[in-house]
Amino acid sequence: MKTPMRSLMFIALATLSAAGSALAGDADFTLVNRTGYDLREVYVSPSNKEAWGKDRMGHYVLENGKSRLFSFSTRVPVNRT
Repeated sequence: MKTPMRSLMFIALATLSAAGSALAGDADFTLVNRTGYDLREVYVSPSNKEAWGKDRMGHYVLENGKSRLFSFSTRVPVNRT
């Protein structure tokens, strides 16, 4: 079950990456979880890096149907819904 979840996270991050590239300089984003699963880990890194950054969720869980704002000026996500 971990493999499908990792695939979903990769797809979500790839989508965010493509959408975010149009807004150069604005790295903050809101992640909306519509995967059908709770997300316990979110990894983000610039496209020019070879490794993912640290887990941005910390001890938080992003439940299905919820969203969180990820700001690169802070490490802790902000609950949006």
